[in-house]
Amino acid sequence: MRYAYFQDKYFEIQLWCCILIIVKLLFKNLYWIIFSVCCKINFSGGNLDCKLGIQITNKHFCRDVARPIVNIVCSNEDNPDEYQRNIFSRQLEQFITMLKSLLYFSEGTYRLVLVTDTINTYHQLVQLMKTMIPGFSSRMTVEHSALWSPSGVDIMQEWRPCSWSKLFLLESLPQDLDSAVYLDTDILFLGPAQGLWDIIVNFNGEQMFGMGPDPLYARHKHRAKYAGTVGLSAGLMALNLTRLRALSAPPGDKNAEEDTTTSGFTRQIMLYRRTHEAYHDQDIANAFLYDHSELLQELSPQWMFSPSECLTGVLPCCTDTGITVLHGFDAIFVRGIEWTFQVLYEVFATSSIETPSSVLLSHLEANLTRAAKLNLESTCRKVFGLEQVLLKQLTDKVKNK
Repeated sequence: MRYAYFQDKYFEIQLWCCILIIVKLLFKNLYWIIFSVCCKINFSGGNLDCKLGIQITNKHFCRDVARPIVNIVCSNEDNPDEYQRNIFSRQLEQFITMLKSLLYFSEGTYRLVLVTDTINTYHQLVQLMKTMIPGFSSRMTVEHSALWSPSGVDIMQEWRPCSWSKLFLLESLPQDLDSAVYLDTDILFLGPAQGLWDIIVNFNGEQMFGMGPDPLYARHKHRAKYAGTVGLSAGLMALNLTRLRALSAPPGDKNAEEDTTTSGFTRQIMLYRRTHEAYHDQDIANAFLYDHSELLQELSPQWMFSPSECLTGVLPCCTDTGITVLHGFDAIFVRGIEWTFQVLYEVFATSSIETPSSVLLSHLEANLTRAAKLNLESTCRKVFGLEQVLLKQLTDKVKNK
């Protein structure tokens, strides 16, 4: 009798196991639907923690979550001379071209936070997006944040209008924004941007900044102390904002306790500025990260390729991956001094995000060939294999159609 009892129990356990396996298979897709709806990203611990209490181990940004982007645009309406108007006009065109290239190559949705000097500037940008980028509202939410500057210090017009604002983002951005990718308007995407948010997810326990190279620092060592291998560009910054907000004010800052509206990080930046009065905003970022290298993840030129990378005459990287981000700093896209960059920019500026990839590739190749035949100025053209690397991700996109 006892043997028969255990046989029955064993059969019952096997039956329940089979039922559970069937239920799991039937409802597997439903489980992941519920998971993706409930998932809420929290980067501050380095992993992705979700409301369901499940930890994602492969550390990729959830594809259903809008990736946060930050741009700063200033019209400088209080000083509307011809020079400033030209800067603003160029910024508008670069801004639209940057967004078009981002959406052309990248999947998913984006949360765009526009930091502007006036609400009128913000409305101009939104109207431009509606006019120039078909269907952008299905891929991107847009919100406004007011520009912030430290009281009693007039630095917003130094170097270029609002160039310092990127170092004061903690005071400008919504407090619910845990992480974001800051982009200058003179950025051009040549491949999918999604990897930038995976970089943030994969920061170690201390890192807060992901920044690419600016080799001009290493070439002019006397100019400023610099972080990273050759110096850093602040044209693109992958930021863990939660960790940045937790940074303390500099030791001995007597006003830190009284002024709770200014972050400890911003107070540190202002101290560096007082110490290095001749430095511009990017120089200050380099000086700060030189002293706090543990906060930095240095990105390869794949994520920040500028004309400075061509000065050695040797391709620095990216034969396997291609170049994803092109940086046209110092008006390189429009000044007629680096035509490899300018050709790429002009083709994207005049193309639609609905242009077939084969047509876009054909236009780019034809215009690069034409610029070479006309012998238009380009240091980067002398770098063997660079044009193939610049077009690699678009070429792969065409092949995979």
